[in-house]
Amino acid sequence: MIKLVACDLDGTLFNSEMAVSKANAQAVKNAQRAGIEFLIATGRGPRESKSVLKDAGLHTGFINLNGALVFNEKGQLMIKRGIPINKAKQLVQLFHQEGFYFEILTANQIYTEDLNQRISNVAHLMVDLNPLLNFKQAVAISAGNKSILNMKQVNSFAELLRDPQIEVMKIIAFDA
Repeated sequence: MIKLVACDLDGTLFNSEMAVSKANAQAVKNAQRAGIEFLIATGRGPRESKSVLKDAGLHTGFINLNGALVFNEKGQLMIKRGIPINKAKQLVQLFHQEGFYFEILTANQIYTEDLNQRISNVAHLMVDLNPLLNFKQAVAISAGNKSILNMKQVNSFAELLRDPQIEVMKIIAFDA
């Protein structure tokens, strides 16, 4: 008997428009009605993952930021594991040195030094996941995506990490 289903969002629960289809939403609800616990397991942060599920009328537990944050179905924080600030600073220096585009994620915010690069990266991912979509269409969709609009551009990650209130949960680097 299946007791738990953990599901990713991108390329799994999401359709080509990065939204939960009605059929997938119904499948999740059917599983929950059958007594199966359903969790979202994603690299996304809580705010962006919860908002897209709310739009689909779904209520689940979450494993966010690749396990850095875990919430139960009631939204209660169960696990929180951040990256020590000294390690985050070392990673920022290394990624800059190697020329990678990367983002810093906290529990409530995604930070970028280049929003246009983020839009391009999401568009490339969408094309990879859906070959029927061309890059121009993917840019238009990604530029209007909630996860893009919720991102904050900063002048400098080094400056950001000097803020004692910043608690880094994840750093994600992109490479073609």
